[in-house]
Amino acid sequence: MTERTFNHADFYQIIGDKIRLARKERGIDQESLAKCVNLTRTSIINIEKGRQCPSILQIWQMAQYLNVNFTELVPPLNLNQQIDDWSERLKNHSLISDEDSKPLMSFISATRTS
Repeated sequence: MTERTFNHADFYQIIGDKIRLARKERGIDQESLAKCVNLTRTSIINIEKGRQCPSILQIWQMAQYLNVNFTELVPPLNLNQQIDDWSERLKNHSLISDEDSKPLMSFISATRTS
């Protein structure tokens, strides 16, 4: 099985999607998350859309606030091991609209290697 690598945009889009999913699963709004890392709500929106690159410290602070492991908010070292898990998690998550999940689902489909 060939392992797929990330480009810069994909890497930060995955981080943003994982932050949004963890935040929504816990019922935390963007404003509250922004305050915990000294950012604006607009910055959180941009991070979740992959348009702004959070620092390692900001990701760590968000992980602490969201009560998740840091590694749950960053792309895995072995992407193929987690693609199916992400896909299933998104399909079964009622807090994320189909519209919000489309970019990640498209990425998952395009990234899956055989």
